[in-house]
Amino acid sequence: MALLLNKPVISISFHHKCTSLMSEMGLSEYCHDINDMHADRLIEQFQDVERNAEKLKTVIRQKVEQSRKALDEQYNLIFKCV
Repeated sequence: MALLLNKPVISISFHHKCTSLMSEMGLSEYCHDINDMHADRLIEQFQDVERNAEKLKTVIRQKVEQSRKALDEQYNLIFKCV
């Protein structure tokens, strides 16, 4: 939901779907496996997100727009046949 609201995030991934989403959004460097967390790395990433928030928002906005377009195309194909 945060990405839809154009909020930079750090993901604590408990499932490969979280990792996949972060990668698709161009944010894989901000993804942590819940079973391999390191506080120092997490702190550095929070600082990095804060420093680069505007740049990250631009990337997120573009990726969300691309995903929305792809979803719209899928719905058009599905409901066109109904």
